Amino acid sequence: MTNAFWFAGGLLGLSVALVHARIGQQLIVAPTTGLSEVRARVLTGVFHLSSVYWFALGAAVALAGVMPPGVWQRPVAWVTFLIYATGAAANFWATRGRHFGWVALAVSVLLIGWGLADA
Repeated sequence: MTNAFWFAGGLLGLSVALVHARIGQQLIVAPTTGLSEVRARVLTGVFHLSSVYWFALGAAVALAGVMPPGVWQRPVAWVTFLIYATGAAANFWATRGRHFGWVALAVSVLLIGWGLADA
């Protein structure tokens, strides 16, 4: 049995991760000047950690949507749901809703949530 909601939510989440990494590197990380080498590396690493985690979770929940049923899929979907939801909420709060990232993560959260309700 496939779960199209998990698959779609996972693909959207990993797409958000790729866009976050690419655009964020160009617009946020690269333009920083005047930082020591250590601070620049820390900023780069911390910024991209969220992209790596979002990508990995998106891939895992997308795979959960197409793999044969098993005990691991619901926990993966729940963890992804919660992490994406906190990411969307934090993005909304930090940008006062003026950034498209929270919307994309929120849509992914809805898709994964529908998949959880459907599973």
